[in-house]
Amino acid sequence: MADTDMTTQTTTAATPGDATTATTAATATTTATTTDGTADAKTADPVVYGGFKVGDKEYGDKWEHFARVKAVAERLKLTPEQYQEFTTDFVKGLDDGQKAANAAQTAEIAQRTELYKTWGDELQKDAEFGGEKFKDTQQHAANAVNKLGSPKLAEALKESGLGNYPDMIRLLARVGKMMAEGEFHGKGGGTQSTASRMWPGLPD
Repeated sequence: MADTDMTTQTTTAATPGDATTATTAATATTTATTTDGTADAKTADPVVYGGFKVGDKEYGDKWEHFARVKAVAERLKLTPEQYQEFTTDFVKGLDDGQKAANAAQTAEIAQRTELYKTWGDELQKDAEFGGEKFKDTQQHAANAVNKLGSPKLAEALKESGLGNYPDMIRLLARVGKMMAEGEFHGKGGGTQSTASRMWPGLPD
């Protein structure tokens, strides 16, 4: 009887996890049995890593971290089950990191708020700038920044918190008061530059 080739083909379909759509382009493994009884196994095609689901939320290729997740999965040649486990851990890690960042930010805001309150209380008790004089102090300080500074300076004082620092307010209030009382005018009716009045040792 003449020898014949018998080819046995078995196909294994990738079964995604409960929440994954990672699929295989073709997961079939073909085993060819030759006339001499040897077997020739062909390697299965690679897994195609697509969108996935964690809990009730779906993550597709529009997700900002998708390309990164896909690249890692391809490099490690993860199975669909491993891909689901990896993406689940990745998303949970991001969530935990965000929660930690939010908690740290909340703590920082609370700390700054308490510090600004302490500074405000200190200034309110100042005999020269606080109490009934506090509103005038604020007005003089604001005038100094508006007339001698710039919007960028005002923004920097606000963002850095220096605009609440007692000694900074005292300095600006003194400058603003000098401006209001005309003390920036030099002898003989001339007007000195602001810099020369504040730092007389510097050349004009």
